[in-house]
Amino acid sequence: MVIKQHITYIKDLKKSIKDLDLLNSSQIDENSIKSNTNSFEIILFIPFKDIPKNKKVYEKLLCFSIEKHAYFKTKLIFNNIKNSDFILNKDEHDEAVYIKKLIIDEDEKIIKFDIENSKTKYINIEYENIDIDIEYNKSEKIYIHKRLRLRLKNRLKKFFKIY
Repeated sequence: MVIKQHITYIKDLKKSIKDLDLLNSSQIDENSIKSNTNSFEIILFIPFKDIPKNKKVYEKLLCFSIEKHAYFKTKLIFNNIKNSDFILNKDEHDEAVYIKKLIIDEDEKIIKFDIENSKTKYINIEYENIDIDIEYNKSEKIYIHKRLRLRLKNRLKKFFKIY
């Protein structure tokens, strides 16, 4: 079920950020960014709670496993903007880009995406009036984030059970 929200007040934006858990290791889809003179569009991948049903194990190597984790896709469209400025220079070998925090400066009318572990990557959106469309579907899982996981505890349990 696709959920759509139209936000025209800062307090509603702050509530949506909290409800969606937008700042919990949300990953930016760098290829989704579209910007023109009066709108800015971005897709974020927001992680589901990290429980076994939201993980897929792809390979098991001795004491390690390679896992992918479930996210849901969230499209944000900022309308009626004055200006947008962003640098995300994606490199083939770069790590995924995660949001550390979202800064909303009501006096300056600026929304800033603070990027985790980077001083050179950023997204700044200057707006006239808050006019944001949010669209997401929590029933559609996307498995994207690969992680090498140490399973030493389980291996040791199996090893000592044998002897």
